[in-house]
Amino acid sequence: MVDWTDAERSAIVGLWGKISVDEIGPQALARLLIVSPWTQRHFSTFGNLSTPAAIMGNPAVAKHGKTVMHGLDRAVQNLDDIKNTYTALSVMHSEKLHVDPDNFRLLADCITVCVAAKLGPSSELHSHPYRITDSNYGVSRSSGIRLSLPQEYDGKAATARGS
Repeated sequence: MVDWTDAERSAIVGLWGKISVDEIGPQALARLLIVSPWTQRHFSTFGNLSTPAAIMGNPAVAKHGKTVMHGLDRAVQNLDDIKNTYTALSVMHSEKLHVDPDNFRLLADCITVCVAAKLGPSSELHSHPYRITDSNYGVSRSSGIRLSLPQEYDGKAATARGS
C-alpha cells in the first residue's frame, strides 16, 4: 500500500483532472509502438503497424490507448488500494501475455511526454519536490518537455526543447 501525503494526492488528482484520457491514450500508445517497435509483438491483432503513419491512424491502437488511460483513471480513483485494483490486470499482463515489466516504464515515459506536450510548462509541476527525472535516460519528465540524448549516444548531452 502506498501512503500518499495530502500534497501528493492533490498533485495527482489535480494533474489527472487536466488530462483528456481519450486524447492522450492513443497518442501515448502510438508513440510507444513507434519509438519502441519491439513492443509491437504484443499487438499482432491490431493490423497494420508498419509505419508511423499507419500506427497513428490505426483505430485499434487508438482504442487500446483509451483503454489503458481509463485503467490509469481507476488508479487515481483508488489511490488507497492500487495494488488490489490492479491484481487481475497484473496477472493477465505478466502470466498470460508475458509483457516485459520494462514496457510499462516505456509506456509511462510516452504518457509523460504526451501530457507535457499538451499541458506545456507548469511552474507548479516544475517546483514540485516529487517531479520525476531520469538522468540515466537523459529525460526530464516534468510538465515541460526537455528531452536529452544519453551521453553515450554521441559523447555529449544534446538537448532538444519543444512544446
